[in-house]
Amino acid sequence: MKKLLLIAALVFGGVVAAQAQDVNLTKSDKSPVEAVKKEEAAAAKVKAKKAKLMHSANKVQATSYKEVEVSALPSSVTELVAKKYNGATVSKAMVNSEKGSYQLVIFDGSVDSGIKTITVNAADLKN
Repeated sequence: MKKLLLIAALVFGGVVAAQAQDVNLTKSDKSPVEAVKKEEAAAAKVKAKKAKLMHSANKVQATSYKEVEVSALPSSVTELVAKKYNGATVSKAMVNSEKGSYQLVIFDGSVDSGIKTITVNAADLKN
């Protein structure tokens, strides 16, 4: 008798599980292949927009800033970096002479924070 009830419960559980799967498939009006294609198309659009933005940013940066030797930086800039970023050193420097601002790549020697890109404006140098 116990075996009969156990078999009935297993069959009932199997039928319920099969029906639940069928309901999920019938509720979806799109096939999984179409859903994947739609997601891939959306990801491609996002990737294209990101590439376009990066290209624009690089173009603006290239026209606005000119690379200079680190040794040519004013002492006020290097002192500000050392003071504000706990002894960090400048590894690359670019200047925008129109705005009087500097874009610097610094390294503070730390494994966690490591390399950063910062912008130093004329107002930062006055403080």
